[in-house]
Amino acid sequence: MCSVYFVFIAEHIKQTVEVQNTFSLATYMAFLLPLFLALCSIRHLKYLAIPSTLANLVYCVAFVITFQYIFQELPSWRRLPSIQSLDRLPLAFGSLMFAFSAAGTV
Repeated sequence: MCSVYFVFIAEHIKQTVEVQNTFSLATYMAFLLPLFLALCSIRHLKYLAIPSTLANLVYCVAFVITFQYIFQELPSWRRLPSIQSLDRLPLAFGSLMFAFSAAGTV
């Protein structure tokens, strides 16, 4: 189990659930630890299929919600510049490389 992923999940649950910060991040991690240990101790893949299917469904729902927010109020593309200057090209390539390399990490 990746510890960065564990902290990532705990932090996002904390941000989603709480309106006021009443529990610390360590408390959320302590609540999640038994669940993560139980999932990590499954030996046969056929028993992991149900949690994996549920996770994929949640992922698809989150994907649809995200795209609804992205495409709700798009600015007019006619107001955007068609070509940027060449000195901005390395920044664009750097952003693209970071986006593609970090996608598999999380």
